[in-house]
Amino acid sequence: MSPIYAIGDIHGQLSMLEHALELIKADGGPEAPIVFLGDYTDRGPESCGVLDYLIQGRDAGHNWVFLKGNHDRMFEWFLQSPTRGDPYLFTDLSWLYERLGGQDTLRSYGLDFSLRRRLSEVHAEALQAVPKAHQNFLSQCQLSYGSADLFFLPCRYSSRRAIARTG
Repeated sequence: MSPIYAIGDIHGQLSMLEHALELIKADGGPEAPIVFLGDYTDRGPESCGVLDYLIQGRDAGHNWVFLKGNHDRMFEWFLQSPTRGDPYLFTDLSWLYERLGGQDTLRSYGLDFSLRRRLSEVHAEALQAVPKAHQNFLSQCQLSYGSADLFFLPCRYSSRRAIARTG
């Protein structure tokens, strides 16, 4: 059985993603199966470029599976109309809070945060700037993935919760 590779927490770091994929290709070949564990966006400077790269790889027929991380979920929910906040965040946080990286993601699409702005204005500009292909990609990411012997989740797992496998 050939190995399955997993990559997580890309966080807008396109050059690091490209480097990881080069290492996988050298080890497992160009057809190596890869499970991306989510968190493609936020914190790094190239979230837009990361999503472009992943979509191009998917469309080229690479053996890649995409899971949705919490940062991808927050980005996807922000792009809904009306914008949707993440109920799992602490009350003093939002996706646009500097440490969470939403501003970094939107900067990669050309939005400017040098001045204080209203949420409605940022939301409207984001809807214009973020390609539908990126929005569709985020909405189509899976929450989990299982192979014959492995189960992948894009989050911390609590052993107190049972995972039911159906098949």
